[in-house]
Amino acid sequence: CHTVVMASQRIPENFIRRVPDDDEHERLICSNCDFIHYENPRIIVGSVVIAVLMGVIFAVIAGVGAAIFAGAGATGQVGAGSIVGGLVILILYAGAFLAAGGLGLVMITQPIIEHAVNNITVYNADHLNEIQQRSADSFADADGFADALDVGGAI
Repeated sequence: CHTVVMASQRIPENFIRRVPDDDEHERLICSNCDFIHYENPRIIVGSVVIAVLMGVIFAVIAGVGAAIFAGAGATGQVGAGSIVGGLVILILYAGAFLAAGGLGLVMITQPIIEHAVNNITVYNADHLNEIQQRSADSFADADGFADALDVGGAI
């Protein structure tokens, strides 16, 4: 009856904007089945928060790096302090990327997965239990290579 409404798509004709019962915000609602399409502001807010936070963190790292290497640039010599400072900058830089990845997972990816899991409906699923993996093919090269790939590792 209803289709998924993406931000870049035009709104299907069977969707109308109105305030649903027990809500105070106007939503897109399917006029045929009363399906409510919720736009999730957490994803948008999460993206903005991560972008601003990473901008500030990288600016601080750049400032620390400039302060560490300003002395070495004036004398033209790289000392032990400059090497340690470079390692500190490298660790901070890597940590910032790890933090951005973790925040992206928590504030963007997980809400999208949550929305998909909570809103997907499978119809006519009577025969799903009959699906089985076929036996493995025997190849001379790369035997089992695809089986070793971690498909869900990106999430």
